[in-house]
Amino acid sequence: MSESAVRTRRWTRVEYKLIETGFLGPGDKIELLGGQLCVSEPQNNPHATAISLGLEAIRQALALGSHVRVQLPIVLDPESEPEPDLAVVSGGPRDYADHPSQPALVVEAADSSLALDREHKGSLYARACQSTGS
Repeated sequence: MSESAVRTRRWTRVEYKLIETGFLGPGDKIELLGGQLCVSEPQNNPHATAISLGLEAIRQALALGSHVRVQLPIVLDPESEPEPDLAVVSGGPRDYADHPSQPALVVEAADSSLALDREHKGSLYARACQSTGS
């Protein structure tokens, strides 16, 4: 029996919007990372606690004219729309017709997803910061 290579394809943010058409259900927890659809792991209590503590600390230090988004999408490039645990963006929630694209701070609370967050998401966040000069 011969082995065949697994074929993959890259997705764009435009194609990712298929979720809104019902292609994927609302219970399908996925993120678009570098053109790949990645399944998000379920949250455990330590992860949820870390997000809550991080949110509290950031809100106390937050400058006026910014707000914190919790597990909501941000736009990094045409192939990446991750949902970081916390993201500080300028303005308020009503200032965006699309998801924000230049977060001032991104926080990932990692437990079971440490390797994905460090190796894959970290490089996406760093590349986005370099392209915007942040």
